[in-house]
Amino acid sequence: RIPTDHFQDSLPKMPVPALSDTLSKFLYFAEPLVSDDEHLLARRGVSAFAGAEGPALQAELLASSERQYTSYISAPWFDMYLRDRAPLLLNYNPQLTFEDEAARPSQANRAARLCHAAGRFLLTLEAGVLEPDVFHTKPTVSQTPLWREAVRLMPRS
Repeated sequence: RIPTDHFQDSLPKMPVPALSDTLSKFLYFAEPLVSDDEHLLARRGVSAFAGAEGPALQAELLASSERQYTSYISAPWFDMYLRDRAPLLLNYNPQLTFEDEAARPSQANRAARLCHAAGRFLLTLEAGVLEPDVFHTKPTVSQTPLWREAVRLMPRS
Protein backbone atom coordinates (compact mmCIF):
# COMPACT_ATOMS: atom_id res chain seq x y z
CA ARG A 1 0.00 0.00 0.00
CA ILE A 2 1.01 3.59 -0.60
CA PRO A 3 1.20 5.43 2.75
CA THR A 4 -1.67 7.83 3.39
CA ASP A 5 0.38 11.04 3.35
CA HIS A 6 2.99 9.94 0.79
CA PHE A 7 2.21 12.82 -1.61
CA GLN A 8 1.46 15.45 1.03
CA ASP A 9 4.65 17.48 0.56
CA SER A 10 4.16 17.64 -3.20
CA LEU A 11 0.78 19.34 -2.96
CA PRO A 12 0.86 23.01 -3.98
CA LYS A 13 0.58 25.63 -1.27
CA MET A 14 -2.33 28.02 -1.24
CA PRO A 15 -0.95 31.40 -2.28
CA VAL A 16 -1.42 34.33 0.08
CA PRO A 17 -3.84 36.70 -1.68
CA ALA A 18 -2.86 40.32 -2.23
CA LEU A 19 -4.05 42.68 0.50
CA SER A 20 -5.96 44.80 -2.01
CA ASP A 21 -7.82 41.71 -3.28
CA THR A 22 -8.78 40.68 0.24
CA LEU A 23 -10.02 44.15 1.15
CA SER A 24 -12.05 44.57 -2.03
CA LYS A 25 -13.63 41.12 -1.55
CA PHE A 26 -14.50 42.04 2.03
CA LEU A 27 -16.33 45.16 0.85
CA TYR A 28 -18.03 43.32 -2.01
CA PHE A 29 -19.38 40.55 0.19
CA ALA A 30 -20.34 42.91 3.03
CA GLU A 31 -22.41 45.18 0.80
CA PRO A 32 -25.61 43.10 0.60
CA LEU A 33 -25.47 42.38 4.33
CA VAL A 34 -25.21 45.90 5.74
CA SER A 35 -26.95 49.24 5.35
CA ASP A 36 -25.49 52.02 3.19
CA ASP A 37 -24.25 53.83 6.30
CA GLU A 38 -22.59 50.68 7.63
CA HIS A 39 -21.00 50.03 4.25
CA LEU A 40 -19.61 53.56 4.21
CA LEU A 41 -18.11 52.93 7.65
CA ALA A 42 -16.65 49.64 6.37
CA ARG A 43 -15.09 51.42 3.37
CA ARG A 44 -13.55 54.00 5.68
CA GLY A 45 -12.24 51.24 7.97
CA VAL A 46 -10.78 49.34 5.03
CA SER A 47 -9.12 52.51 3.75
CA ALA A 48 -7.63 53.23 7.17
CA PHE A 49 -6.47 49.62 7.54
CA ALA A 50 -4.89 49.63 4.06
CA GLY A 51 -2.97 52.79 4.91
CA ALA A 52 -1.87 51.80 8.41
CA GLU A 53 -1.33 48.31 9.82
CA GLY A 54 -2.56 46.37 6.76
CA PRO A 55 0.74 46.30 4.82
CA ALA A 56 2.73 45.32 7.92
CA LEU A 57 0.33 42.48 8.73
CA GLN A 58 0.39 41.36 5.08
CA ALA A 59 4.20 41.27 5.17
CA GLU A 60 4.06 39.23 8.37
CA LEU A 61 1.61 36.80 6.79
CA LEU A 62 3.82 36.42 3.69
CA ALA A 63 6.89 35.83 5.87
CA SER A 64 5.04 33.25 7.93
CA SER A 65 3.89 31.50 4.77
CA GLU A 66 7.48 31.31 3.48
CA ARG A 67 8.77 29.76 6.74
CA GLN A 68 6.53 26.72 6.58
CA TYR A 69 5.51 24.33 3.87
CA THR A 70 1.86 24.10 4.80
CA SER A 71 -0.78 26.59 3.68
CA TYR A 72 -0.93 29.96 5.42
CA ILE A 73 -4.52 29.26 6.42
CA SER A 74 -3.89 25.91 8.17
CA ALA A 75 -2.84 27.14 11.62
CA PRO A 76 -5.68 29.66 12.08
CA TRP A 77 -8.15 27.11 10.74
CA PHE A 78 -6.96 24.48 13.22
CA ASP A 79 -7.10 27.02 16.05
CA MET A 80 -10.60 28.18 15.21
CA TYR A 81 -12.26 24.89 14.31
CA LEU A 82 -10.42 22.12 16.08
CA ARG A 83 -9.19 23.58 19.38
CA ASP A 84 -12.50 25.06 20.45
CA ARG A 85 -13.94 22.86 23.20
CA ALA A 86 -17.44 24.37 23.12
CA PRO A 87 -20.11 21.65 23.17
CA LEU A 88 -21.60 22.67 19.83
CA LEU A 89 -19.90 24.96 17.36
CA LEU A 90 -23.00 26.49 15.80
CA ASN A 91 -21.33 29.70 14.71
CA TYR A 92 -18.83 28.02 12.38
CA ASN A 93 -19.73 24.36 12.14
CA PRO A 94 -19.38 22.89 8.64
CA GLN A 95 -22.64 21.51 7.34
CA LEU A 96 -23.21 17.87 6.58
CA THR A 97 -26.44 16.92 4.87
CA PHE A 98 -27.61 13.32 4.93
CA GLU A 99 -30.33 11.79 2.81
CA ASP A 100 -33.30 10.24 4.57
CA GLU A 101 -33.02 6.50 5.10
CA ALA A 102 -36.30 4.65 4.81
CA ALA A 103 -34.77 1.31 5.83
CA ARG A 104 -33.33 2.57 9.17
CA PRO A 105 -35.55 5.34 10.57
CA SER A 106 -34.08 5.28 14.11
CA GLN A 107 -32.03 8.37 14.94
CA ALA A 108 -30.04 6.49 17.57
CA ASN A 109 -29.16 3.76 15.06
CA ARG A 110 -28.02 6.33 12.52
CA ALA A 111 -25.97 8.24 15.08
CA ALA A 112 -24.31 5.02 16.24
CA ARG A 113 -23.42 4.04 12.67
CA LEU A 114 -22.03 7.54 11.99
CA CYS A 115 -19.86 7.41 15.14
CA HIS A 116 -18.69 3.91 14.25
CA ALA A 117 -17.78 4.97 10.70
CA ALA A 118 -15.92 8.06 11.98
CA GLY A 119 -13.97 5.88 14.44
CA ARG A 120 -13.07 3.37 11.73
CA PHE A 121 -11.91 6.20 9.46
CA LEU A 122 -9.74 7.69 12.22
CA LEU A 123 -8.12 4.32 13.00
CA THR A 124 -7.48 3.72 9.29
CA LEU A 125 -5.95 7.19 8.92
CA GLU A 126 -3.76 6.82 12.02
CA ALA A 127 -2.55 3.40 10.87
CA GLY A 128 -1.44 4.96 7.58
CA VAL A 129 -3.33 2.44 5.48
CA LEU A 130 -5.82 4.87 3.96
CA GLU A 131 -4.70 5.12 0.35
CA PRO A 132 -4.22 8.66 -0.94
CA ASP A 133 -6.46 10.00 -3.68
CA VAL A 134 -4.46 10.09 -6.91
CA PHE A 135 -5.59 11.55 -10.21
CA HIS A 136 -4.49 9.00 -12.80
CA THR A 137 -3.79 10.51 -16.23
CA LYS A 138 -2.83 7.08 -17.60
CA PRO A 139 -4.79 4.53 -15.54
CA THR A 140 -3.57 1.60 -17.61
CA VAL A 141 -0.06 2.33 -16.36
CA SER A 142 -0.64 3.82 -12.93
CA GLN A 143 -3.39 1.62 -11.55
CA THR A 144 -1.28 -1.50 -11.47
CA PRO A 145 0.39 -3.41 -8.63
CA LEU A 146 3.85 -2.57 -10.08
CA TRP A 147 3.12 1.18 -10.04
CA ARG A 148 1.78 1.05 -6.47
CA GLU A 149 4.83 -0.86 -5.26
CA ALA A 150 7.22 1.51 -7.04
CA VAL A 151 5.54 4.59 -5.54
CA ARG A 152 5.41 3.02 -2.08
CA LEU A 153 9.18 2.46 -2.18
CA MET A 154 9.99 5.98 -3.37
CA PRO A 155 10.94 8.57 -0.78
CA ARG A 156 8.24 11.10 0.03
CA SER A 157 8.16 13.98 -2.42
